Amino acid sequence: MTNLEQRKANMVYEIASLINDDPLSAPVLIEELVEVMFDEQIDHIEDVIVNHFGVEVYGEETHETV
Repeated sequence: MTNLEQRKANMVYEIASLINDDPLSAPVLIEELVEVMFDEQIDHIEDVIVNHFGVEVYGEETHETV
């Protein structure tokens, strides 16, 4: 496993652990992560939300796609 792959795996584990241990921390964590993203990263995350979870993002509300 490369260094980048290991860092990604560690990041997934740490984020999942934080949310599992304290579900109320999820919004704060997500807000902090989104705050440091570039436009292209935000575009990619929006695509993931829509294409993988069937939710469209509109302003501050989310709507499930049918």
